Order: sequence, then structure tokens, then C-alpha cells
Amino acid sequence: IDSKSVGMAGLENFEIAVTTTNFNVKDITVTSDVDWISAESDGNGKVVVDIEANSTTYLRDGKVIISYPGANSVEVVFTQVGDGIKATIAEFLAAAEDDTLYELSGTIISEVNNTYGNFTIMDDTGEVYIYGLCSPEGVQKYWAESGAKLGDDITIKTVRSSYNGIAQGENAIFVKLASPGTRAFWTFDKTNVDFTSNGGSVDVNVEIYNLDEQVTVASDNAQFTASYTDGVLTITATENTASEDIEGKITVTCGTLSQIITLSQSGKSAD
Repeated sequence: IDSKSVGMAGLENFEIAVTTTNFNVKDITVTSDVDWISAESDGNGKVVVDIEANSTTYLRDGKVIISYPGANSVEVVFTQVGDGIKATIAEFLAAAEDDTLYELSGTIISEVNNTYGNFTIMDDTGEVYIYGLCSPEGVQKYWAESGAKLGDDITIKTVRSSYNGIAQGENAIFVKLASPGTRAFWTFDKTNVDFTSNGGSVDVNVEIYNLDEQVTVASDNAQFTASYTDGVLTITATENTASEDIEGKITVTCGTLSQIITLSQSGKSAD
């Protein structure tokens, strides 16, 4: 073992098995580089580790060093989560990058990676990308086991980091999940549609979360019409007999949600 993640409550009587070559296991020495970890050898190949509860708001690391004179020492790194500071997403985005843990709650509005759990959450103050979801004990690749999915409300603990200058959470600790979520949002598989001069129909797939209200559509140009049924927005353009291109837009509304689909149609080529 070279590393282990530990929950906020701490860890008692965790055992590390030690095997040796060309020297007696009874002669190893055990130390820790922090005062919240205690460790000792039982003289028979086991190192027993006790880790105190973390009442701080920080994510902290500590080491147990297993040594023998004249041999390479072995270090086991323990990473432990803290209580965390409850914050809105806007407060989190404005925070400094350090080891402070923040507790965030929001609705999952996008899912990028369902192995490690890369996703975006939204609250009433904004949205933020989370790079990786871990178990309550800090073990990675927890997305599937957590049961999280689009539209759910999730609570996590995470540090503030960034990627290419954009703020994000990283290796977030799972706290709890609520389904369905509380915030309405929707997704469209396309928001721009192009037609040839001959016209025709194009379907746009729509997924609506945490909202059960009627969807309405409106066009700003008689050249284009639209209808919505069971998650499919169908947009139709009549033939364009003119040489000029035509532009328009369809406005889709559901409760407090509104989305504009931009449209364009090429003109008729001269014979």
C-alpha cells in the first residue's frame, strides 16, 4: 500500500502488512510526520495505524514512514477529508485555490465522464464543473456506485482548483443525493438548423428535467413552422424560390425555460 483515503471520522486500528528480505521484521521502525496519525509496529510484520477525526475545514495529508537501518524507507500517504465550509457556487468560484474544503449542493445538469464522474452542477447562484467524484472515503471512480444522474440534486465536498484558468472542483467527496432534483433545465441536441432551398423538416431532440409544464413554440418567420411532441421539436421550412437566403428563429418555452433555435435557408440557385 502506498496511499489511502480516510473519511472525516478518522480511522482506528488500520493494519499495514510488512514483509522483509534479508533482515528481521522485528527491527523496523515506524514514525509519522503529523501529530494526528499514530503508528507502531507489533514486531511481527504488522504496523497498526490510528488516525484522529478531522474537525478542520481542510483536506489534509500525512505520512507513516516504515524504516530499517541501511534499507530504503517506505512511506504510506494518508489523505483525509475535513468538515468543509458550506458555500454557494458563486462563493466557491470566488474563493482562492488552496486546500480548503467546500460543501456544495446543486442539480446535475451535465455528465461528461461516467467512469470517474466529471459533471456540472447548478444552484441558484451559478454553475461549476466537477472533475471526478469520489466515495465518502475518498476512493475515485464513484459515479456509477453513487447512482447520480442528470437532474438529481447532489451534495459534495471539494477543493477549489482550476483548468486553463477556469475554476472547477476536483476529486469531490460524495455526501448525499436526492432524486428528482429541484432545479429545472433542459438540453437540445442542436440549436442551429440549416435548410436547403427545397425546404423540408428537421427533428430536434429535447430532454426536460424537473419540470412538468406544457411546451410552446413560436416562429418569427412564416417560412418556418414548428411543433413539439414527446421530446421532439419538429421544424419545417417551405421551399425558398427566391435567390436570397432566409433566416429565422424558433422560440421554445416551458415554464421559466426558454431556448432559441436559429434557422437559415439557402436561396434558389439560378438555372
